[in-house]
Amino acid sequence: MDLSKNKKIKRTNWFQVYLLIGAGVVCAFQIGKVPPALPVIRNDLGLDLIFTGWLIGVYALFAAVFGIFGGAFSYAAGYHRSLLLGLCCITIGSFSGAIAPDGLSLLIARFIEAVGYLPIVVSVPALLGQVTGSEGDRRVAAGIWGAYMPAGTAIMMLVAPIFLGFDGIGWRGLWLLNALIAGLYFLIIIRATPLIEGRKSQGSWFRYPGREVGRLLKSPASVLLGIFFGTYAGNYLTVFGFLPTMLVEDLGVNLSEAALLAALAVGANIGGNVCGGWLRKKNIRFSSILVFGSFFTALSAIGIFSNFFTPEIRYAMAILYSSVCGIIPGATWSAAVSLLPSKDLAGTAIGWVVQGGNLGTLVLPPLTAGLVAIFAGWHAAIIAVSGASILGLALALAIACVAKESSN
Repeated sequence: MDLSKNKKIKRTNWFQVYLLIGAGVVCAFQIGKVPPALPVIRNDLGLDLIFTGWLIGVYALFAAVFGIFGGAFSYAAGYHRSLLLGLCCITIGSFSGAIAPDGLSLLIARFIEAVGYLPIVVSVPALLGQVTGSEGDRRVAAGIWGAYMPAGTAIMMLVAPIFLGFDGIGWRGLWLLNALIAGLYFLIIIRATPLIEGRKSQGSWFRYPGREVGRLLKSPASVLLGIFFGTYAGNYLTVFGFLPTMLVEDLGVNLSEAALLAALAVGANIGGNVCGGWLRKKNIRFSSILVFGSFFTALSAIGIFSNFFTPEIRYAMAILYSSVCGIIPGATWSAAVSLLPSKDLAGTAIGWVVQGGNLGTLVLPPLTAGLVAIFAGWHAAIIAVSGASILGLALALAIACVAKESSN
């Protein structure tokens, strides 16, 4: 499925595009299934709150440490092989979690899932560049790809309560469902492979990736883009990680209603991602999109967390925030490839963006929680979210300065 040397594609096969994006949605299912199930898992396995936090954070931790190297590995192994490996790991990890007898076993299963997550999210964007027939279509596909996370997360957040509400199914049934989905998708990808010409892997699967990493680090714009994406991803997880709690405390809804409202807000991000890809197809400079998106998130954070507005208005601002800021990943995935000095660095560059995003998700939410605790109110979150957005705006301007005009 890796088509970096394919010269025969004359037009975009959108079936293949959506098939690849579906693999990302399967990844996002594994992230979205945990938050609604945490209370049940805690009671079933007798886990404390800190330990259950690691069930969520293990994905971000693994990607934050190994993102750039995972991208280089995926290129060396071949993107097709990496995609299949990722789906296989998710299948095994989710099934292992379903039969986990204790918390440690479940955490190990989540780690196996995290190992599968990384090669998928770095391989699919690189493959999308090879199954699209024009630069405009590639940019649109990159924008749609950016929606894989909110789409998969929102769907699973809506589906999970149905399984959790039935005796005899519960969270273990939810994990088995995800193992089945990932396993079936593994078979679908294998079956669809003959439709796509592939290339052989670049040497050994275990080749030292230092050369590719070193070459990428010599591209200032690519380095800055990864750091920038950390400000976006950290902000996004902060806003929507704390949104259910805010809805319960300030709007007075119950937990089920809060989960539904949060899922709807997360789902609004999908349209923004598609719009970001469309703007890139219209040749809007990606740096302009990043600057606008960062400026908007800095302002909207005030509306979301300020005590001057009613809870209903604050929730509406959260939906608007989700919709508009979606243009950022929609443009970022396109820029990650277009900024490169050499196309063979695509996997490494995407891995670096993934790593930067996950570093942001590890740093910003706990920082925000600390500020909220110190100042005894959600208004303190404005400092962290708006501050990170302003940093992102500065980074976007710096990218515009160092990026070549032809890359825009």
